[in-house]
This record gives sequence, structure tokens and C-alpha cells, in this order.
Amino acid sequence: MAGSHSSSTATHEGRQGWVTRPLLTLCLASGAVTALAGIVQVSNGVFSMTVLDAWAALADPDVVFDPQVWNAFLLGGELPEMGRETLVVWNIRLPRVLVAVIAGATLAVSGAIFQAVTRNELASPFVLGVSSGAGFAVLLSLVLFSGLTAYLPLIAALSGTLAFLLVYATAWHGGTSPVRLVLAGVVVNMIFYSLQQGMFSIAGDLAVVQSAIEWTTGSLTNTGWEEVRMALLPAVVALVLAVAGARQLNVLVLGERTAQSLGMRVEGARSCCRAWR
Repeated sequence: MAGSHSSSTATHEGRQGWVTRPLLTLCLASGAVTALAGIVQVSNGVFSMTVLDAWAALADPDVVFDPQVWNAFLLGGELPEMGRETLVVWNIRLPRVLVAVIAGATLAVSGAIFQAVTRNELASPFVLGVSSGAGFAVLLSLVLFSGLTAYLPLIAALSGTLAFLLVYATAWHGGTSPVRLVLAGVVVNMIFYSLQQGMFSIAGDLAVVQSAIEWTTGSLTNTGWEEVRMALLPAVVALVLAVAGARQLNVLVLGERTAQSLGMRVEGARSCCRAWR
């Protein structure tokens, strides 16, 4: 009886799910730190204001509870009249914070997926060539096809996907392995990085070079609500898909043989998980 009770208790504890108390504590603490850092960020700039002034503008009920304001922010409608401090915080500084949070969250999830798929703590979109492939396509578009500037986010996404396919094809030899994926990613990353440096050398317009550097290294300059709207939907879709594939990632971490013994199609799961990133 005692053994049966202990076994059922262990089974129950094992089925509690992946939302554990330490994970929840970490998420809440990280969210609090991010919120505090955001408040500090929106209080700094050319237009001087204290943290309390920034908080008062951020919590302005005339903005928070006004549907017209949110329609302007999220759908691009006409912005109603606001006070100077409120306008600076909500229309200039807050979008930068939101885009930084969205970008940071998606990069973190992307890195976690790469590390789970390759079982390598050093794996990331940068190491495996995805970021350099996207950066090269953006630079190529700016230097040679300036008319495609409006489509740069789509170009970056597609070229990053093509870079991933190139890495996967290079690593394929009757299947893939974490070691081959990392090695192929490093090779592809260096190739695209070299091509980027070559493009910089032939670019004659300094403005184009500066714009390319902002794209390849990341910049929040001139970021507004349009960029928030552009980043929000893809980020939400990617995060939902990542959460949906969390169980498959946990199984992949155990190793290919264990995953196969549990009935998983390893290559299919690995391809899907890396495509989601």
C-alpha cells in the first residue's frame, strides 16, 4: 500500500507540467525588472523628466482608457491631442521599449530552440548562420536594389529561412546530427559574413552603409508604433508555435535515440522546430 501510494504521488508530481514554481518565479522577477527598466528608459532623453514624471505620463488615464488613442497606436489612426510629456513618453519613447522587448523575447526563444535542437548551449541564430544570411540579403537589397527598402523585413525573414535550409542541406548525410548542424552553421555564417564585408567595400553611398549597419547590428533609432505593429503579430505567432512545440523540444534534448524510442520522427520534429524559430 505504501509503495503504491508513493508511486502514485511520484506520478502525480511528474504530471504537474512544465510550469513549475521556480519557472514562474523567474518569469515574474524578469517581468518586474523589464518593467522597471522600461520606466527608467522612458524617463531619459533630450526632453528631461524625472522617473515620477515619466510614470505619471505612462499611467495617464486619458491615454490608457481612451479607445481613440489605442486605435491610433495599434491601427494607425489619427492621434488625439496630448500633453507634451505624455506625447513624448507614449509616442516617442515607449515604442522603442516595446520593440526592444519584442525583439529580445523572440531572440531568447529562438536561441532556446536552437540550443534544444542541437543540444549545444552555444547554438544561436548568429552562430548557425541564420542572422548573417538575413543581414547579407538586407545589405544586398540596400546596395543594389534600393527600391525594395519597404520590403526589407520580409526579405530578411525569407533570406534567414534560406540560410537555415542551406545549413540543413550542408549538414545532411543520411540524416543530421547536432555536431554537423553546428559545424555547417559556422561555415555558412562565415561565408555570409565575408560576403557582407565585400558588399560594404563596394557600397559608395555613406547613408546606405549607415542604414545597412543599423539593420545588421540592430538599432532602435526612429522606432515608432509602426515598427511595433510590424513586429508584434509575427512575434506572437512565433511564440505560440514555440510553446506548442515545447514538448517535442524537451524530448529532443534527451537525445536522438531516446526520442526515436519514444516514437518521435526526429528529423521532422527538428525541421519544424527550427522553422518556427
